[in-house]
Amino acid sequence: MSNIELPRASEESRFEQQRDRMLRAAADCFNQKGYSGTSLKDVANRLGLTDPALYYYVRSKEELVYLCYLRAAESGP
Repeated sequence: MSNIELPRASEESRFEQQRDRMLRAAADCFNQKGYSGTSLKDVANRLGLTDPALYYYVRSKEELVYLCYLRAAESGP
């Protein structure tokens, strides 16, 4: 039997809350500046984070816009 530690519910919910906050900020930036005009630094500045901190949540701007798209599609019209 392996000793793999699973994330605690509070850690997981904190991650999800921060990720949701990041997606809302990113969507605002994309809506205001468009995809080409938005950088990860713009999103980070809006959140009061460093741009490398965003890489904890996403790998690239492409992934970020894709996650924003999925979130919008799930929430409906």
